Amino acid sequence: RHAGSTKAAKLTVSAADYVRFPHVIASVGPGKKGVVDRRLEALGHRRSIACRVHDFSVAPLIVEQSDAIFTAPKRFIEFAARRHRVVCFAPPLDLPEFEIALLWHARYQSDAPMLWMRARLEAVVRQSAD
Repeated sequence: RHAGSTKAAKLTVSAADYVRFPHVIASVGPGKKGVVDRRLEALGHRRSIACRVHDFSVAPLIVEQSDAIFTAPKRFIEFAARRHRVVCFAPPLDLPEFEIALLWHARYQSDAPMLWMRARLEAVVRQSAD
């Protein structure tokens, strides 16, 4: 069982091995190539997408019951690995850091419940970054 991005650095996977397995991706729309696919293409490889999910939390359930690979941010993979029977490894790609952003409608800019929620989310993100 696999989940690609890393806790067990002792397991090394080549790009050729990485693309041999089916992949689960988290995406809200079909057909768009993400950074993983662009990096693989630059190396002359292409992966096979077996399953597309709309929510990261679903992917480990699929990976746990298959030979599929799910590539996600390291912290998410480590979190999922504590709850699911998966093997973690670093992807054989140089992947960039990513940004987390919150978006909301302008009418909620000064809305008290939304201000509270944004403050709580910001505190959680800052705490987990430490």
